[in-house]
Amino acid sequence: GQFVVIQLPALPLMPVVMDVTTFCAAQRIVRMPMLVSLFANGLAVGLTWVLMYPAGLGFVGAPIALLIGQLLHGALLILLTRRTLEHPTLLPPSHDALHSWRELIGLGFGAAVGLWAEWWSGEVMIVMAGLAGPTHCFG
Repeated sequence: GQFVVIQLPALPLMPVVMDVTTFCAAQRIVRMPMLVSLFANGLAVGLTWVLMYPAGLGFVGAPIALLIGQLLHGALLILLTRRTLEHPTLLPPSHDALHSWRELIGLGFGAAVGLWAEWWSGEVMIVMAGLAGPTHCFG
């Protein structure tokens, strides 16, 4: 229960992150969301360890670190997307789009790396929280 309560402030940003990331992909912008995801989620994993062990928060350090990572992820996406969209990126539909497999794979790879960063950082933080043991969870 405590993990979920700590995560509540990040709930409004979750759809924003998903919508902005999807919008950027539709505009052929995948590198920036991918790098933001790698940075924010990597920071959250490192912060999880710092808050759980050196700071002595135990299990509670994991949701706090995840919250900080999610807030940073949303804020950076909103700020950087405004700057990225200053020039038009959407091209009109054409028959050539069917021959652009290289571009399609490049767009898909960038989106996949961003998603993997979120997924694996969550898995690592859950394992780290579990390693805290019952004395840290209830003590």
